[in-house]
Amino acid sequence: MPRLLDRTRALLRRLAGGAAAPGHPREAVEANERGNRASEAGDLAAAEKAYLDAARLAPGWSSPWFNLGILWKHQARWEETRDACRRVLALEPSSAGAAWNLGIAATALGDWAEARRAWRDAGVSIPDGKGPIELTLGPVPIRVSTADAPEVVWCERIDPARARVVSIPTPDTGRRHGDLVLHDGAPNGWRMLGDREVPVFDELALIVPSRFATFTVDVDLPSEEDRTALEAALSARELVAEDWTTQMQLLCKACSEGRPHAAGEGHVHREAAGWKVEHTIGIAAEALAPIEDALAEWVRGGPGRAHGEIVRALAGAALA
Repeated sequence: MPRLLDRTRALLRRLAGGAAAPGHPREAVEANERGNRASEAGDLAAAEKAYLDAARLAPGWSSPWFNLGILWKHQARWEETRDACRRVLALEPSSAGAAWNLGIAATALGDWAEARRAWRDAGVSIPDGKGPIELTLGPVPIRVSTADAPEVVWCERIDPARARVVSIPTPDTGRRHGDLVLHDGAPNGWRMLGDREVPVFDELALIVPSRFATFTVDVDLPSEEDRTALEAALSARELVAEDWTTQMQLLCKACSEGRPHAAGEGHVHREAAGWKVEHTIGIAAEALAPIEDALAEWVRGGPGRAHGEIVRALAGAALA
């Protein structure tokens, strides 16, 4: 099954190219289509060459530059993305897609004045100010580490393209609690937040790594009450923790990029039945000592409680 994001990109390219193609040289239209096919096949160098050929053959056509903006955005080539989006907007000032991608590129480059202009051109209400945009846009699921170990985690969105990770991602992702990430604006899946559906966005880049390290520890939790007591001991020391055994769900690619919560959306993923004593806990902390203190206090508080070795699985920026 093709990825939802790939289908979305293809649709955007067709929409950008189809309406504008009449009146442009046939060679330019063919070059743009070659670029689309190469991009969808993963041949990015060929796609870039074809789009540049199309732009050269039809300098008044915005579609090749729009496609180059998408291509370069997903390669984190921010100055080139910004240039491509500016070219689109010079030819087609009403292009909200180009304005949005310009906002992403300007954010990545720290050009806050241009980012504010771009978001407003895309229809987003942004307050006046200088420097980084700091808003409170609420929780959002982001798919981090998209190329290596993709995982959807919950974040707090602080502007249209940046979010701070509040979950504790598994170490394989290379992401930590507190990381600030740049994300795309095209939905690539959906999750439930309370009783409403929210889009999943893909990470584009890690902007600021967190000072928190990720620690893991295996514990024996005889009951729910023992887990509650462990959470209280960790919270008392201002430690953030997640029970990866019960709070994570492994999904296939199709479900992750779709609606895993929706009835009739494909197949059902197996869920564990009944209470399990052995749990793996992920903990975000700057140092080992408070974790040791919390676990020691917790073990003393009830029969059957135990823990294994505490492992610093991923160093924080301050500890690296």
